[in-house]
Amino acid sequence: MKQIKIIIIGLIITLLITFAFDQINDQEIVIGEKEIQPYPSTFTLEASIYYIGDEGLLEPENKTLIVQNNRLVEAIVEALKQQPSLPNCQSAMAEDVRVLSAKMVNNKLYLNLNRAFVRSENWTGDQRVLTLYALVNSITQFDTIDRVQLRVEGENIEKYARDDNFYTDLTYNDAVTNRQSDSPEQVVLKFLNLISLRRFDLAYEMLEDYQLVDREAFISEMATYYQAKKSYEISRPFSRRNGSVINVTVPYQFYDKIRNITYDGGSEIWQLREAGKENYRIIWPRGN
Repeated sequence: MKQIKIIIIGLIITLLITFAFDQINDQEIVIGEKEIQPYPSTFTLEASIYYIGDEGLLEPENKTLIVQNNRLVEAIVEALKQQPSLPNCQSAMAEDVRVLSAKMVNNKLYLNLNRAFVRSENWTGDQRVLTLYALVNSITQFDTIDRVQLRVEGENIEKYARDDNFYTDLTYNDAVTNRQSDSPEQVVLKFLNLISLRRFDLAYEMLEDYQLVDREAFISEMATYYQAKKSYEISRPFSRRNGSVINVTVPYQFYDKIRNITYDGGSEIWQLREAGKENYRIIWPRGN
């Protein structure tokens, strides 16, 4: 009887092993276009895109970028090609400029463009500086990119600059920018953009009296907030003043790609307080 039990158990184990191998062999290997992409593959982002003004300075215009497959630099270049809505301003980027490669290493962007960048009508005289920094300032506004090393079809940009003041590593240049103070709406959008990039540390520094706020508690709460909002898009925010407090209402919407329908995602209010002339800080904790 004992031998029969051993034989039966052996048969069961053999059948289980055979079944397991069959399941493994039946699994499909996902390759190529079927590969699961990092989330999200497409998202929108508010950004300042810089254009050449008639006073010889760069003028920033707030734009909504559509970033596909996490290609932020390509989205910025495409936005730079568009003509601005700002009066007396023009695009600094030729329509046939293309990104050949873009690689990030330790907050430094290695950017390689085709030769159309230095063959445009703007790449002459003093316009060279504005053309160059329209690109660099638009890219380095994000805290994840500190510097840009720019090449043209593999060659250093200094070859085309004809100016000893051009350097290999380019950073944000405020001297060529007619920078206006951010509106309350822009402050909130910048804050929420940092959350969408999961730069909770930088968003934390936008709080009113942030030194008095528990940093770890803030990061934990906003990480949960990010998970809840990452599938939504921000519509156009608006603000109302109540004494020293400015209430900025942020509408949300959700786009169903399968049904091609946009749903109302509700809205929320962020409160700000003036901190000096035309400067605003996020009030924390939130009042709603």
